[in-house]
Amino acid sequence: MKQKVSNNTSNKEKDKNKIKENGKINVKEVQNKLDEDVVIMSCNSSNNLNLPIIDLKFSDSCFAALLDTGANVSLIQPSALEKIKEQNKVTFVSRSVRIHTLNNNTLPYHSAVNIKFRIGNKCFSNLFFVTQTNWSSKYSIILGYDFIQKNCIVLDIPNQKILIEKQSFGFYEDAPRNSSPSLSADTESSQVRLVNNVTILPNSSRILKLKISDSFTNEKNVVYFPSCNADISINESIHNVDNSGNIITIVENNTSNKITLRKNSKLGPVHSTTDFIFRDSNDFDEEPNEILQVNSLTADEITTLRREELNADDFNLEHLNETEKNEILKLLMQNFKVFSKSYQTLGCTDAITPEFKLLHNFPIQTKPYPIPKIAHDFAKHEIQKLLEAGIIEPSTSNYSFPIIFVKKKSDSKKLKFRMVVDYRLLNCVTESFKICLPKIADILHEISGKKWYSVLDLKSAFFQIKLMNSDKQKLAFCSELGNFQPTRLPFGSKNSTSYFHLLISKCLDDLEGPNIQFFLDDIIIAANSISEMNTRLQLVFDRLAKFNLTLDPNKIQICKTNITYLGFNISANGYAPSEDNIKKVTKFPVPQNVKQFSLILA
Repeated sequence: MKQKVSNNTSNKEKDKNKIKENGKINVKEVQNKLDEDVVIMSCNSSNNLNLPIIDLKFSDSCFAALLDTGANVSLIQPSALEKIKEQNKVTFVSRSVRIHTLNNNTLPYHSAVNIKFRIGNKCFSNLFFVTQTNWSSKYSIILGYDFIQKNCIVLDIPNQKILIEKQSFGFYEDAPRNSSPSLSADTESSQVRLVNNVTILPNSSRILKLKISDSFTNEKNVVYFPSCNADISINESIHNVDNSGNIITIVENNTSNKITLRKNSKLGPVHSTTDFIFRDSNDFDEEPNEILQVNSLTADEITTLRREELNADDFNLEHLNETEKNEILKLLMQNFKVFSKSYQTLGCTDAITPEFKLLHNFPIQTKPYPIPKIAHDFAKHEIQKLLEAGIIEPSTSNYSFPIIFVKKKSDSKKLKFRMVVDYRLLNCVTESFKICLPKIADILHEISGKKWYSVLDLKSAFFQIKLMNSDKQKLAFCSELGNFQPTRLPFGSKNSTSYFHLLISKCLDDLEGPNIQFFLDDIIIAANSISEMNTRLQLVFDRLAKFNLTLDPNKIQICKTNITYLGFNISANGYAPSEDNIKKVTKFPVPQNVKQFSLILA
């Protein structure tokens, strides 16, 4: 029903007289009014009614925001967030958020962030959910009822103002100059169409084959911008165009109902890659564009070494048939840049910067522990390799902490050790940097039930994070072989785990979800087909390469139907404790006294 709004007072009075004659309601006239073609409200700029759009100021930037009493939460576009992060601190509260709606559907968001901003001269801080795609509108931000209620904001619609305490601000029709621009390309002629009918089961994903228009068939690569839809999720992405003029992508069903996409459905436009200057939208301030040179080797030499180090025998693919094995092996060898077998070719990133704040500035020194004879040769060779790779350097710091050697689990008879610095004393005077690690039970529940699994293990994980020069001397260590200090994040220091988790969160960011999860340096990927697994592996490899992070080829598990992860066996049937963990419990010695019993309870 539409409703015409008239400003003519005399006409209104005539209508009232027709409807009410001799004190009685004229039913016929009421029905005539109900049958009229009406416009209750128009968002068109030619209409006199304005949406409550106001300016939000973030340092020197200004963005248009809609005050929406019908939105329970506040939203922000990814493009607006990227611009805001350039000058403002953004606190990430959560990642891969999913919100349940009243009709039991789920709306996915990239993340939830806290941002400070100003309206006029008043300062605010609010939680925003980052949408997966940009929307085309006059405003880049929606301030929902959560913000309106918390700050007791009054919308004075007749006077087109909002009231915040004793101050009033007018809202307007036109977006400010700095609001996020939308693409001006002819989207109709660039729309992709679905090649076949596709049915997507509830809360699951499918691979889509999309046909691009004839005007793009000569393009080798295109940028795909999927249409916005609350029920399904498709990520913006760059695609190779095959010989038939098709591209491949993945769609996720966010609802608890089965969804069918019809053949020839339009699912959004593509654009030529030449139209864009690409910049990653991950949650870090400066993008690591090249391999950081931390030793005497150049970036090109490191890349060459990674290619030469890697060979097909490094991967255990015997559980696959010949076709599957060749397909996966080709993918792995093509991505040699994300694999490392030595310290010299280890990845290195400054996407996050660990900071070690001490409670006092008095240097702490400790005496070195004696190196056991059985580990002496290992210690000498290990320190030499770390020096050559630039992971440690000679030190004259007033701080020094001892090193210890921990036996590593090994299938061979030869003893293997891990060299660790005893930072317990330093940890006592280091300020905490706390971050919530994901619950293992939540990860298992999210990822289980798929057909194929892969687990990726980062090589010497902490050593891939670069330290600030000011913190190197605080982490210096001593031994009978000399005094040294790390140039990378060491194992055993307080907050190392938190910083590493933060790095992987930034690295995987929007990829994390029901099919890609991680716990510290172990990334697990789930899929229902080999081709689906290939696509997701490539997504993760691309993100690792962008951050210059490397995996251990000897430790990864690729395309298994039953896989061990975090002490649990995961398969299409769900998850259960691994046999090794069950044996540890069933074969645990029966306690003979109170002390032994208390150890079990602990």
